[in-house]
Amino acid sequence: MLVGGEPGIGKTRLAGELAQQVSASDGLVLYGRCDETLAAPGRPVVELLRAYAGACPDELLRDRIGPLGADLLPLLPELRERVPDLAPSPAADPETERLRVLDAVVAVLRRAGEEAPLLVVLDDLQWADELTVLAVRRLLAGDAPGRTLLLAALRDTEPPRAGLLDDLLADAARHPHCARLDLTGLAVGDVAALAGDEGTGAALAADVHAASAGNPFFAAELLRAHAEAGGGPHLRELAVPRGVLGLLRQRLGRMPQGAREVLQTAALLGREVELAALLAVTGDRDATLDGVERGERARLLQPLTGAPGRLAFTHALVVQALAEDLPASTRMRAHERIALALVSRRAPPAELAWHFGQAAALGHAVDARRWACAAGDEAMDGLAFELAAEHYERARRAHQLIPGADRVEGIAIAVARGRALRLDGDPRARGVLLAAAREAEAAGEMELAAEALLGMSLLYATEVGDDPELVGLLRVALERLPERDGPVRAGLLAFLALEGLYVFDHAERERLAGEALTMARRRGDPVTLARALIAREWTVMHPDGIAERLELADELLALARERGLAYPRAMGHLFRFMALLERGELQAASSALDAARSVPASPAARWVTEFYAASRTLLRGHLDEAEKEAMAALELGRSAGLPDSLLLAGTRGQLGAIRLLQGRLGEVGEPLRELSDAQPHMPAWHAVVAKIEADAGHAGAAAERAAAALASPLLRTARDQQWSTVMVLLADVHLTLGDRAAAELLLDRLRPYSGLVTWNTACSLGPFDIAIGRLEAMLGRPDAAERHLRAAVALCERMDAQAHLAVARHELARVLMRSQRHSGQAQRLAAGAADAASRLGVALSPPEAVAAPAARRASGSRRSPA
Repeated sequence: MLVGGEPGIGKTRLAGELAQQVSASDGLVLYGRCDETLAAPGRPVVELLRAYAGACPDELLRDRIGPLGADLLPLLPELRERVPDLAPSPAADPETERLRVLDAVVAVLRRAGEEAPLLVVLDDLQWADELTVLAVRRLLAGDAPGRTLLLAALRDTEPPRAGLLDDLLADAARHPHCARLDLTGLAVGDVAALAGDEGTGAALAADVHAASAGNPFFAAELLRAHAEAGGGPHLRELAVPRGVLGLLRQRLGRMPQGAREVLQTAALLGREVELAALLAVTGDRDATLDGVERGERARLLQPLTGAPGRLAFTHALVVQALAEDLPASTRMRAHERIALALVSRRAPPAELAWHFGQAAALGHAVDARRWACAAGDEAMDGLAFELAAEHYERARRAHQLIPGADRVEGIAIAVARGRALRLDGDPRARGVLLAAAREAEAAGEMELAAEALLGMSLLYATEVGDDPELVGLLRVALERLPERDGPVRAGLLAFLALEGLYVFDHAERERLAGEALTMARRRGDPVTLARALIAREWTVMHPDGIAERLELADELLALARERGLAYPRAMGHLFRFMALLERGELQAASSALDAARSVPASPAARWVTEFYAASRTLLRGHLDEAEKEAMAALELGRSAGLPDSLLLAGTRGQLGAIRLLQGRLGEVGEPLRELSDAQPHMPAWHAVVAKIEADAGHAGAAAERAAAALASPLLRTARDQQWSTVMVLLADVHLTLGDRAAAELLLDRLRPYSGLVTWNTACSLGPFDIAIGRLEAMLGRPDAAERHLRAAVALCERMDAQAHLAVARHELARVLMRSQRHSGQAQRLAAGAADAASRLGVALSPPEAVAAPAARRASGSRRSPA
């Protein structure tokens, strides 16, 4: 249940009333409040788990926290003392560790709900950090837990602190077991009931209702102000300020100066206050206790039940009114006193960072930087990456206030912030880390530069591309790095092999990846080895490398399972999917893809798996469904913070394959021409534009583009990711152009891959044998053409690749008709192909497509692709 509304509307009171009823009925209530300041990672989750664990006797605790108890240690380190023989979880990458923590939190809550009716209250959800939001999303993602109610209260008048909260609210809106209640103001009669002994006149209730718009907190404050002024029938004689904050300030202004100062200091400490800490800050026991007593009598403060020595303000608006009423200079001095007092009390780094940060202009910038960095490190250890990035950003701002600040320390803070952003999937990470690497190299700090560069590949270099500056920085780091053999050098080599995917030739890429893999295997660091295995996979992503790729994928899977590496485990399954697909083993490939999708992984990894799920749907021939899945994967990748350059390259490849089958490739001609002009070294763009020009009857332009593609050094062998796609497209182009010499050249290159399926890391254009058979038919070799096309039909039938099956049957029927044999079979094949093509939205080539290319060029008619 989501309860929304403005401040003071009664969200917390409603949750409290429900909690009392649940407790009275022998149910269990767990409560966590989100904090507006940058508190400890997942603080509300920690609060409710700590309460649950605290209520469990030691002899029952192990059973209550379940087999995933060790995964709760980042949030509840005290479990080590209460369950000393708790088996530690295997080491894993930060993303996997966070997933484990979330799974453990959900498991504990489910177990608690099995024991008794459970109410979990999360208050002020609009201030939740990302770890708390992810925990709630994880709970929603599973089956509805029995006898459990999660009540989340949030102000809908304020923007959320965590970017993921919008996604959570969208998930909740679609969830069958989730409802939303938006609280509105009280009616006039409700205000009269609220007044009770303080006045029940209809005129008073109407006046209070009009002034408060029915807001219960504001209405209660107005009634209290009216009573303190001596009562009477109307409020008109009182100078009532607009809004509840003004009314609170008016009440506070009537308090003695000393009491007001105590309460203002307490407000700067937070919504909840430890009395001992407040006494340490004020240094005046009697005045402090007097101020606290006056605050309690005024119903501004109240003791926390079950927490001796702790107080809480009755409403966040009280804290806001007290803090905002202080002049800026006074507030800074108060934060200074608080920070200095809390240092001696060993307060958490996040609290010290907050207070020293507020007093940084008073000469505490060094302290602010120190504690903000410590808070960032604590958040990283707590797997709250977004929170860590915020702390490091505060450290960066404090660093800028320090005269003569050390340049290297500033770079180190930037690197830490960039890594946190990267782990959180924030698109700003790449720019932050690239700038840090650039500055570190300029300062001669090569280890720091290497750390920044490797931080960019925390996702194991999903972002392969063509960035000359990054390639240059990687080269310089490798040249100047003192380490000659180790995980850092191996990681940089692997990253360079991937970033140079379209910059270096095949031999150089494979040399870099091979050297990285040899070094990583020798050094034994699991993360570096995973990175090197993935780099090697991508650099041998060609039809000659299928056997090696399957071996590498198996090694990666074994490593990922042993070391608890989620993203490499998903990629191991995906590499098997691609290699098995090329061998035509679609059932086994689908099992590998489903295994990848079942791995709990980061948003970036989920994008990769959903992207390939769209490719599988495309190969099966469900073109409309594939297009929807491709666009959904694109949005998922964007929400994960991945760059559009990466996402659009893959999505355009999938959409291009769909349009090719539909005979609508010309619709995407303009963006593909722009890509071809922007990346002239990429033969795939030349080939697809050549196909568009050929379909449009522009023979000269098509021949020019085809020649540019064939001239690319990337196509001299089959050892390239684009190779199979480019060869098949060029075969179609030269069929259209009637170029027999080019057809012979293409046949020599394609024949070794008969029996395999094309693949370009994004999608497939079907079996090689379709292109081979069509070229053989063009060159007047009907027996060879029939043999290859029958092989293509059999392969498509085995894979249930419906769209390509329709094409293969259609092309086989044409060859049989042209050779005037098997006419009955040819007619049945043609009719079946036509029916399937109509059902699937596939455009088949016209009867004269191969027979009379010259006549077609002369007529200028448009040809639909096979």
